[in-house]
Amino acid sequence: MLNFLKSVVANFFALLLFFGLLVVLGVMAVAGLMALSLPKGGAEEFQKCKGVLVLDLSVSVAETVPETGPFDKLLGKPDSIEIFELLRRLYDASNDPNVGGMLIWGSTDTEGCETSIAASTELRRAVKAFKDAGKPVFAYLENPGLKDYYIASSATEIMLNPASDFEFKGIAANAVFFGNALKKYGIGVQVVKCGKYKNFGDMFTRADMPDEDKAHLSALVGELWTDIKEKISRSRLIAVKDLDAVAEKRGLLTAKEALDARMVDLLCYKDEVIARLSERFGYDEEILSFRQFSVLDYTTARNGEDQAKDRPKGVAIVYLTGEIVETSQGDAELIAADYVSGLLRDLRGDDTVGSVILRIDSPGGSAYASEVIRREVQLLSAAKPVVVSFGSTGASGAYWIASPARTIFCEEESIVGSIGVFGILFDAKKLGEDFGVTFDGVQTDPYSDIYSVTHLKTPAEISRVQNLVDNIYEEFIRVVSEGRNIPADEVRKLANGRVYAGQTAKKLGLVNEIGGLGAALSAARTLGEMPERTNVYSYPEERTFEERLAEAFTQYSFPFAQYAGLSKALNEPYSVLTQRLTRLSAQNGVCARMPYALDIK
Repeated sequence: MLNFLKSVVANFFALLLFFGLLVVLGVMAVAGLMALSLPKGGAEEFQKCKGVLVLDLSVSVAETVPETGPFDKLLGKPDSIEIFELLRRLYDASNDPNVGGMLIWGSTDTEGCETSIAASTELRRAVKAFKDAGKPVFAYLENPGLKDYYIASSATEIMLNPASDFEFKGIAANAVFFGNALKKYGIGVQVVKCGKYKNFGDMFTRADMPDEDKAHLSALVGELWTDIKEKISRSRLIAVKDLDAVAEKRGLLTAKEALDARMVDLLCYKDEVIARLSERFGYDEEILSFRQFSVLDYTTARNGEDQAKDRPKGVAIVYLTGEIVETSQGDAELIAADYVSGLLRDLRGDDTVGSVILRIDSPGGSAYASEVIRREVQLLSAAKPVVVSFGSTGASGAYWIASPARTIFCEEESIVGSIGVFGILFDAKKLGEDFGVTFDGVQTDPYSDIYSVTHLKTPAEISRVQNLVDNIYEEFIRVVSEGRNIPADEVRKLANGRVYAGQTAKKLGLVNEIGGLGAALSAARTLGEMPERTNVYSYPEERTFEERLAEAFTQYSFPFAQYAGLSKALNEPYSVLTQRLTRLSAQNGVCARMPYALDIK
């Protein structure tokens, strides 16, 4: 017993020592980060000292940032920042006399950055506003990808490491197909759809992309690529035909070739960049570099504006990111109808909210969940102005949700539309038989087990599901027609699951304006008859520690429990399939979702 007590006491003090060490390391890490970002003299002098705002492109720009813990930095979790907060800081810095210039740093670390092309456009616009305010913007690139260069092209001067590669090779859109894999494991798939291009189910039935889909997507990525080239052309004063020549004949360039093509202005090493900026903005002996501060640490008095205790009337921004489901069951990367509908009801009755922005970045999801949210958007819009701002994607169910809004904004690079619906029916009978498992039972009526995964659906069963899909498709047409004030016959011509780039979506009347969150905020303030400096309130609000702890002990379950063994059967290369199936299972019934889960690079 004595040895047991000694062991318990020893382990207890070992734990105390361990956590104490983590705290010390955390303090040291914070102190080290402050030393890198603050000029000598600390935070007080930081606000007085004119320096360079450093925008590190390896920091992911997200619609919403996952909640972080005190030791996330020590554990190596990457930095990220919400798009709205980053834009606000850049616009504030453009008017801050303590900020003398900006350095955009695109390094080799940006490969894992999750910033979308549409978010890059918003960021690029903010960089241009900074430059238009009369402040120089420098960019230093190391092995840049397209998004790095796209943002940096708005700079006053672009510097490139002499040993760096340089990519300018166009855009590719890739989709993954599991048809052969599912057949191999004896899983049958039947797809019921409404909309010629509503081909999300193809990933489960085919091994390749149909020719008509390739033509449709080729037009989409071609429009995105044309828009990017035109923006770069205007900023760099390089003819589009010359940019085309670079992409078509070279694609991957050496640093010297990039300089000769006038894609960059100067080849120099990092120490030379430090020397140049130190000469112009002053040298900080504590960090052995030019006077600087990271955009992640940059603060102004305005950042505390939202914390006013009396909470004056302001604009609420509701971030809706991910696939649409009826209930999230703890997954923060989903748009849960039960939570969102309740939140929108609360905002409708909140007198401190004068107008609402729905910031949507979603490929869609459950048709039923989309309609539940749309109804609340309709009721909210009748009570106060609702403005929608699409991020990289506002398609299918996401567009369904947005349709009753007063005004819809998107970027030229946003993907919009995909008006169509589908249903996917799985059959695991052969898979079970391969493992000696058989299925048998009784039923009271012909359609009692229509959604069972134990048999291939009969023509009569398929007909009933098709009837549901057709009915929901007509409902989709109706809500878009009424919400956007477009005749139903015209909506049908735009529908069939087609997706559009932002500029085309505007021409077709699917959106009202081209612009990002800044433009949406300005419109929301105007429609709500509020002044320029109106407060902004963001939702979902950060949860308390107790709420996060409770969720950590909540078991995550899926309605498609029958497929829980697929991840083991298909092994690691098919983890994407497992994710698709589990996310699809959370979207019970008929889905309104983009035709493909595209990886655009």
